[in-house]
Amino acid sequence: MAPEEFKEKYGEFLVEGSADEDRAAKVIVENLGGVCYHTDPEIDIKCHTDLIWVTNKGTVCAIDKKAQKKISREDDNPSKTLEWFEMRSVNGDPGSATPMAGELKKFGIEVSDIHDYIMQETDDKYLFLQRFLLSRYIAEKTDLKHPVRKNPKRPYVAYQRPNRNDLIVLVPIKDLENIKHFSIDKR
Repeated sequence: MAPEEFKEKYGEFLVEGSADEDRAAKVIVENLGGVCYHTDPEIDIKCHTDLIWVTNKGTVCAIDKKAQKKISREDDNPSKTLEWFEMRSVNGDPGSATPMAGELKKFGIEVSDIHDYIMQETDDKYLFLQRFLLSRYIAEKTDLKHPVRKNPKRPYVAYQRPNRNDLIVLVPIKDLENIKHFSIDKR
């Protein structure tokens, strides 16, 4: 799907997501300094990267901002204890939990693996998770070769949704706290 088609199909979602990303960027700059800017839609789609943060020291960081999610569509509210991570996208491409530094390089963005982050929202803070460590951690705890086809609603079970090529895994927030690179409080 071309970026224009994506925008047309998911316009409202993109507007809400962009406002959420703006809030996250503001929190980063207020707490840590530097500058944050949005990536273009193609980079967002292909590299699962919403923001580029350039620190006060000039370090370039890639950030995929993730909001809290429901465990299943039937849930009324997002989970406070578990979070979904995408190892493979619905099209079978690398998912948002896989390292993206190499892909970003194709767009002229030089980011090291240690500065390639998922910024996972919790109730009171943002956890900065290095994608290369997160993907390794999930792979060590999950049998990724034998996904189930029904939502397991429990951690470390590979799940492939019906009629999709994705591969997603639930991870406890407490485990994310243990492997985070750092965190900042939400405001």
